[in-house]
Amino acid sequence: MCTVGVELSRLAEVPVFALDDRRLHKRLTTALQVKAHTEELIARLVREVDDRGLAQAAGCRRRGRICKPCIACHPVRQPG
Repeated sequence: MCTVGVELSRLAEVPVFALDDRRLHKRLTTALQVKAHTEELIARLVREVDDRGLAQAAGCRRRGRICKPCIACHPVRQPG
């Protein structure tokens, strides 16, 4: 995952105005596909966090679905 993040950061810094129309269209299409895959991965991870009750175990007071503040302020504690 870190490698993907580094590569995306690198690609984000490439000036897109230098791309011809075909390459710009291909880059946008690929980026939208990556976004869709990323959103699916996040949905699966959040569902698993919910199923395991990890937010509540870390101190979240909300019932039901995990909330964004809990993701940010209550890191999951590793056992042991």
